[in-house]
Amino acid sequence: MAPASVVTVPAGVREDQLHNLPIKLTHNATAAQLTEKWNPDAQQAYLRGRLLRGMKVQLPEGYTGLVVRSSGSQTDECQRQWTAASEFSSFMVWAHDVAPGPSDPIRRTLEWCTLSNPVHVTVSLEEVEAELREAQAAAAPAPAQS
Repeated sequence: MAPASVVTVPAGVREDQLHNLPIKLTHNATAAQLTEKWNPDAQQAYLRGRLLRGMKVQLPEGYTGLVVRSSGSQTDECQRQWTAASEFSSFMVWAHDVAPGPSDPIRRTLEWCTLSNPVHVTVSLEEVEAELREAQAAAAPAPAQS
């Protein structure tokens, strides 16, 4: 059996605000610690003099995002232990100069979550045959009236 990572989600994990910025930051802090430099509720911000515009993106229904941290234990080279530090149901996506639109790669990736459920659902032989009968009946020409 292939090794896998294990994520532990403790009860009462807190809801958090996340921001996906189009920059590299070497500082790692919570939004609360950055409020004097950054307004996380606004959809426009300036960072180093450059305009950033943001858009709130909801995760698809039935999905929950997790922010995980390594718990430090590693059973072998490939298996790691993770603990959920917080969870989220939406996050802000930021872009330079213009707000991220429908073609933004992150938004398009989340669309796959919604699309993948019907694509991967198990369909019985009876359901396929019933669908074929319905399609054939719809395609058959209507009888001519005299």
